[in-house]
Amino acid sequence: MTNDYQVDKVGEFLWQRFVGDGLKNYGVLERTYVNAFLATSDDWAATVNPDDLDRVFTTAELTSDPALAALRETQANARVAFDDPADWRRERANWSVGLAINFISATPYVFAQEGR
Repeated sequence: MTNDYQVDKVGEFLWQRFVGDGLKNYGVLERTYVNAFLATSDDWAATVNPDDLDRVFTTAELTSDPALAALRETQANARVAFDDPADWRRERANWSVGLAINFISATPYVFAQEGR
């Protein structure tokens, strides 16, 4: 596998494709949620604690809590199975991309035009 399919790199590509801000607004929170969708096909909160889906995470918490930081790194380094021989894995990869795009599309950055 190549780095082209690394979750973090796929997330950066998608963000740049839909927001086009040179990753300026692709901060810790945005990256965490996009990577969670790509790595697990699930929301970050569901990944951390499926019994508390309304939990709010802060940038400070995501960067200072060792367990959360380790989970973020694991997800960022995971691979998206675009070229997997198993049909269901490729379908899941495409589903995950759709979830990530939906998240990106719902951020306020999609509606802003900078410098125009």
